[in-house]
Amino acid sequence: MTVRRYVPFILLFLASFAVIVPVESMNLGTERLWIWLIGLVPTFVVAYDHALRGALFSFALYFLLHLVFRLRESGSIGLFNESWWRFWLINGTLLIFAMSVGWMALMLRREREQSIYRARFTDATTGAYNRAYLTEIQGKHVLFQKPYALLYLNIDHFRWVNELYEDEAGDALLRAVIDRIKGVLRDLRLDRDAALLFRHGGDVFLLFIALDASIPLSDVVDRLRACLIEPFSAGKEAIAITVSMSVVYATQGEHPSELIRVAEHALTEAKKHGRGRITVLDGSRAGADGDQRTGWLRDLQSAMENEQFYLVYQPIIDVRRHRVEAVEALLRWRHPEHGDISPARFIPYAEAYGLMPSLGMWALHKAFHFCERRNARAGEPLDVSVNVSLQQLDGDFVAAIAQLAANASHIVPRIRLEVTESVMADAERVIPLLEDLKRLGFRIYLDDFGTGYSSLGYLLTLPVDGMKFDRSFVRQLNGRGGEVIRSLVRLADRLGLHTVVEGVETREHASLLISWGVSHIQGFCYARPMDEEALEHFLASWRADSS
Repeated sequence: MTVRRYVPFILLFLASFAVIVPVESMNLGTERLWIWLIGLVPTFVVAYDHALRGALFSFALYFLLHLVFRLRESGSIGLFNESWWRFWLINGTLLIFAMSVGWMALMLRREREQSIYRARFTDATTGAYNRAYLTEIQGKHVLFQKPYALLYLNIDHFRWVNELYEDEAGDALLRAVIDRIKGVLRDLRLDRDAALLFRHGGDVFLLFIALDASIPLSDVVDRLRACLIEPFSAGKEAIAITVSMSVVYATQGEHPSELIRVAEHALTEAKKHGRGRITVLDGSRAGADGDQRTGWLRDLQSAMENEQFYLVYQPIIDVRRHRVEAVEALLRWRHPEHGDISPARFIPYAEAYGLMPSLGMWALHKAFHFCERRNARAGEPLDVSVNVSLQQLDGDFVAAIAQLAANASHIVPRIRLEVTESVMADAERVIPLLEDLKRLGFRIYLDDFGTGYSSLGYLLTLPVDGMKFDRSFVRQLNGRGGEVIRSLVRLADRLGLHTVVEGVETREHASLLISWGVSHIQGFCYARPMDEEALEHFLASWRADSS
């Protein structure tokens, strides 16, 4: 055999290293060049991949052609022939070595690409997506192809954290904030098609949320606010912060960059009146004149004056006794032009404009009168649950509800007031008010237990009669959610607390919960929210089936 025969093979072998080595032996300068090339020519990575695969293919092709030529010369494959033995040893060894090097190079290149991707599109401190990634995907990602909202979050007085503590504490705080936000998204089972989180720089975070009726945006906002108020452990320090937030709805297909500008301006204006605020506005109205910016406020005020709000009722089933024990009164809005508007849309606006105290009191009056009418009829008595927001809980609310109770004292034991765990954000002020409501005869329920300030200690601190498990547990019944519910149900029974599992949508889930000892269930598996007339038909049908 002559060396000349192996010249093409050797040249291909060296050519492959010309493709492989520059990437796998990168220093800082060549890595920057690589990133620059990717940014300049988006198809550069594809071209590189094809070149490397082409080199490996050339090795295999040369080996096969060489094998064919040898067969034509000798007419057979003599595995133990001296000439063939040299062929297999030299060519086979080189081919295996080249294929191994090529495979390793492919794996290393992919790892390098991921490293470059992270360096370019993620924030080094928190690991969240950065502005470069938002620029890359805005308008292209599936989330931006449907109605969505932007939550613009800003840590108040973050500069003080860096001044009072070491820089490491500030970085740890930023990472902890990101972790808690991601935790909320995991609990709500919002994937990358439904939620995108970015660090916009400094102490600002952007959260884009697809509008989904099954998970109201107000729930997301409440859970974020609750989880971010709880003190953070940053190194050896416990740091308490407040977060200002602006919520902008993109109802007309606004570009993300425009929403960011609007949200930033809205938050800056809101901060002039204090920190820790939540500002809600519609992206399509945000850039318009003052009258348009107050459109939601006018519509809500008009709705209250013209009785466009109404209540619907969702049954709560005592599965042990197989009877309808209570109903939850839920607020709805029928707009004369836009039809039914989801609470996920109007509740954040009502809270932002300070209308929840009056709107909540209206709902409570309606629930009182409904309970009085319903229990005046023959049949089993029916309890009524009413939601009370943190904004409502003040001295005026207690005085007003005390007057209402004085005029209908026989109804008071049938009214359940539901408060969320977010009340612990202002526990020192709120707990005495809840105790006053208990003394009036109302029963207090802790709603959405398992989110925000989830702590067993609050079951001892708060003057509550029962709790409602958050629907996020129901979505994980076959995992840890089921274990949590079983443990908490046993604990609640020992503490003498009433329990309700809400958000149960299938009979399979209901049967599983019943087997675990759950006594009260609320959800679509039994009944959807309905008006008063439909409720009467449902109750009659239920009694007929039970008899």
